[in-house]
Amino acid sequence: GAEISETSDTLVIHPQPLSVYTRDVVLDPHRDHRLAMAFVVLGLKLGASVKDIECTRKSYPGFVADLKTLGAGARKLKSI
Repeated sequence: GAEISETSDTLVIHPQPLSVYTRDVVLDPHRDHRLAMAFVVLGLKLGASVKDIECTRKSYPGFVADLKTLGAGARKLKSI
């Protein structure tokens, strides 16, 4: 959820504080590799999981391996 306001040439988004989210959040990119990579950044901040991360192979085949190299806790989850 977020509060959104607009002017004639601007859209302003005021998101809720990250503290309102729990570690049980699962982000679903719906097979969109761009969303999946963006969700990983958000997921690292929230402690959330990203579903179907394999879709990133479309544009960045080494994405998961690079995450692991950088120290991110990437691991396969059971089906949700």
